[in-house]
Amino acid sequence: MVKSRIALYLIWCIAIHFCERTYVYNTIKRCQWDQWEDWSHDGNPVSSAVNPYHSVIIGDPQIIDEFSYPNRTVGTFLKISQFIVDNYLHRNHVYIKKLLNPDSILFVGDLFDGGRDAENEAWYDEYKRFNKIFNKFEDTKMITSIPGNHDVGFGDGVKSDVLNRFKTFFGDANDYLIMGNHSLILMDTVSLSNVENKEVNRESSYFLNSLNDKTHKIHKYPKILLTHVPLYRFTERQLCGPLRERTNKRFPVMKGKQYQTVIEYDISQRILNAIKPKIIFSGDDHDYCHIRHPLQHADDPSSIKGSGESFTDEITVKSSAMTGGIKKPAVQLLSLWNPLDANDIETRDKDYIFEETGGLVVRHDTLQSRICYLPEGYHSIRIYVTLLLFNIISFIVVFIPHRMSFKIMKFYHKLNSLILNNNNRNSDYTLLPMNKDKPSLIAKQKNGGGFKDTLLKLLNKDWEISDKIDIKSLLLNVIVITSLAINHIKWYINSI
Repeated sequence: MVKSRIALYLIWCIAIHFCERTYVYNTIKRCQWDQWEDWSHDGNPVSSAVNPYHSVIIGDPQIIDEFSYPNRTVGTFLKISQFIVDNYLHRNHVYIKKLLNPDSILFVGDLFDGGRDAENEAWYDEYKRFNKIFNKFEDTKMITSIPGNHDVGFGDGVKSDVLNRFKTFFGDANDYLIMGNHSLILMDTVSLSNVENKEVNRESSYFLNSLNDKTHKIHKYPKILLTHVPLYRFTERQLCGPLRERTNKRFPVMKGKQYQTVIEYDISQRILNAIKPKIIFSGDDHDYCHIRHPLQHADDPSSIKGSGESFTDEITVKSSAMTGGIKKPAVQLLSLWNPLDANDIETRDKDYIFEETGGLVVRHDTLQSRICYLPEGYHSIRIYVTLLLFNIISFIVVFIPHRMSFKIMKFYHKLNSLILNNNNRNSDYTLLPMNKDKPSLIAKQKNGGGFKDTLLKLLNKDWEISDKIDIKSLLLNVIVITSLAINHIKWYINSI
């Protein structure tokens, strides 16, 4: 069975390469910037002298830890889960850089799952693990300073020491940056929602109040706001659109222990009135949602359909994790193009017509954003499990002889004969006796060509049904092929 084992291992190699490289590459490649961004206004193409600024926004990676599955045993189960999930996040991260090459990568909170509850030593281990998964790139700016409720808690549940620990390692969220001639405002809304401890919300509140000053530097450019928790919305009329997976459900407005699905209405209005952002990117919900906030007459439903500066778009970014409770994890792409003339005056089209919500691409006069779906989380696992079951069944058929074994093998060889030789023209199969009681089905190949033919010939070459039950050989073969497959997967994971 040596050649048959080699064939099985080759099948594993092909499957692993497809799952760990080809599938990921092909999925993320569909999101490349030139596939969807369009900066031609009135038929005039974008100036080649001014390149758009590209960002990738990542929501809720929530790397799993001992707090993720409290009702299950942690030991081996946790290690295997972390191995699989960490590989998924890191693999996507590497291919996003390789294929999209963004100027910046922006996280909108919930970096950890149990960060708010972890002791310092355990928390620091998770911090190192996070940086290993999302390794930094020399020419790409990475912003991780926005805390989520899983990182520090929410509102009155935020503790000063936990918040300060996060800020010490990840940076201060209450800040702004100028990127692509846009003002990017980072807002710590989970601390801003704390009304009991002034020490917790002081910095966030002071930062927000400072933005009311119309001479503030952020107001020189179109403004983009990043926050973890979405702003308040009226769910009966502000619907999320068709790209939301939970199409039969409105956006939930609720609160519980250490979470709240939206920021309180009055705080949301303070943020909107002070900043008047062109667009907001939030996380927390794990599913996609695109709505519009009116910047005037918030209680007037008709104002939601305004245009220009009368509204603010908000996109709640999908979770990027395979454990986020959604079928299709995703990241959000952001393209910025706001060229200035020699006097630093914006040259954008002032009469640009804004599109309604619900489209795959959200287009404004100076920015465009698109959802980018990541590889389906459990696709690779299903392939590996199916292939492992196929291996086990194959060895059972060979090493635990039964009447059904001969029927399966006969069907198997006939099927391969059809694939290889077009209705059996180049192969014949004969039942040859191993002894007077137990026949054995052995393939006699004549000729053929190509990699597929060679592989299937290897499978057919020396499959012989044992004349007695051989549990030892069964277990040995399963262990050997499984060990080879696992080591091959580990090599692929470590080599990326």
